[in-house]
Amino acid sequence: MTEKDINEPLQFGTQAPGEPYLDRPGVYGIAIDWHGRVLVARVRQHLVLPGGGIDAGEDMEAALRREYREETGFKIQLLGPIGRANQFVRSYRDGTGYNKLCQFYRVELVGKQGPIAEPDHHPEWISLSQAAENLMEEAHRWAIRKIQDS
Repeated sequence: MTEKDINEPLQFGTQAPGEPYLDRPGVYGIAIDWHGRVLVARVRQHLVLPGGGIDAGEDMEAALRREYREETGFKIQLLGPIGRANQFVRSYRDGTGYNKLCQFYRVELVGKQGPIAEPDHHPEWISLSQAAENLMEEAHRWAIRKIQDS
C-alpha cells in the first residue's frame, strides 16, 4: 500500500457522465451512547449523521459544532478523527450535483444547547448495526463500519 492509498479518501456514489459536480467540503460527527447506539438525524424518510457543509470562513470544528447544534440541539466535544470519504450526490432541492468531501469525527455530547434549528431534522438513537445498514449515504455507512471494526 502506498502513501497515496493511505491518504486519499474513498469515493462513493456514481457520477453521471458529462454532469458537473461541485466539490462541497463537509464534516460529520458520530456520538455513541453507553448502550452502543449512535445519534442520527431523520430527515424526511432518510437517516443521516449530524453534520454538513463547511461555510466560507468557517473552520472544520466550528462547522461541526454549528451543524450538530442546529440538527440535534446538543453541544459536542471532538474526540478524534475517524477518516475521510467522498460522496457524489444530487441536491433534492434543485438537482445540483455535489461531490461531498466528508470528514468524520468521533464526538461526545456535553450538554443541551437549545432547540433544534432545522425543523425537518429529528434526532434519534439507533444501534450501530442499524446505522451501518440504513444511513442514506454510503460514505456515512462506511464511517460507522470503521468504528465497528476498531
